[in-house]
Amino acid sequence: MGDLVRGTHGQSARLLVALGLVEAPTGLCLIFAGISASDGELETRCEAQCVAAGYASARIGPNSDRDPNDRRTWFVACICEGAGKPPREFRAERGDERDSPR
Repeated sequence: MGDLVRGTHGQSARLLVALGLVEAPTGLCLIFAGISASDGELETRCEAQCVAAGYASARIGPNSDRDPNDRRTWFVACICEGAGKPPREFRAERGDERDSPR
């Protein structure tokens, strides 16, 4: 790495290393911005579905019926609560509704 920075392997290699070091933080910021936008959309969709079903509140969290020994049963759930109804949860990513076993 030191040889590249000093230019031992040529100016173009040095320039590419410098450009990569400058662009890496920019790329990371764009990735996290995309993830944040996706999470915000997921939360908005979850809340809209819970309100439409007559629930007072919505939150994103782990599903309640997961098996600690089988990670295939784990998923991110949209959990609807309140309004004197039993909690309902469904897969937040796909919107697959199912009643919670709680």
